[in-house]
Amino acid sequence: DASILVIQSNGNGSQPVFKNFRIEVSEITTSTASVKVTPKDASVFYHYSVVSASDFESLGSDGYISYVVDEIDRLSAIYGTDPENFLNRNVQTLPASSLMDDTEYCVAVFDLSYDAQKKAVYSGELEKVNLRTKKAAQVNMNLELSMSGSRLNVKASASGTYIFDIMSAELMDDFARPEDAVREYVKTVRNANYGDISAYLHSGNSSGDFADYLEEGKKYIAWAAGYRNDEKEGGL
Repeated sequence: DASILVIQSNGNGSQPVFKNFRIEVSEITTSTASVKVTPKDASVFYHYSVVSASDFESLGSDGYISYVVDEIDRLSAIYGTDPENFLNRNVQTLPASSLMDDTEYCVAVFDLSYDAQKKAVYSGELEKVNLRTKKAAQVNMNLELSMSGSRLNVKASASGTYIFDIMSAELMDDFARPEDAVREYVKTVRNANYGDISAYLHSGNSSGDFADYLEEGKKYIAWAAGYRNDEKEGGL
């Protein structure tokens, strides 16, 4: 496949547009990417991260910066470390991993430093570039679901791995597509397990009991979806 390079642009195909940081994204797969950040001023400390575009949009630039600063303060207190250890400086080529396939992400960069009292100092100017991960290769697998009381049973028609869960119908309605709900599930599991989803993968015939989750009189949706757990080609 051809290599794709994503950089800041004003949308009309002209030269890259950036003010304080040049952001380049390359080697995009279903779950990884390579990000290069080049600051205009090499002496400036900055923070970089890859966040889902939907999460960024819900916070806005100011809200996102405040969230990052609060999170650095929290982690610095927990680990007893200098907050500047969470920052970058000079040109950095940084890996982005554990991304979800076929999903829009935002690489966000802003200047951030700390004064002698360890108080955050920043201009509030943020630069970003969006990228979309590749869609995982599809396989011909049928998943047959059935319920036995509170137990969900899943039968797979082919080899390969899959995930399953039960979600309230009300919660499922919050998503535009069923696969969006599944990707949110994967994101939640990864965040809770340091990026590792292997314990939630199944193959062949499998089942799980949801007695502790189900409430009488409430509507639920049981689902299963094929999922490949691969560093560069993983996804739904």
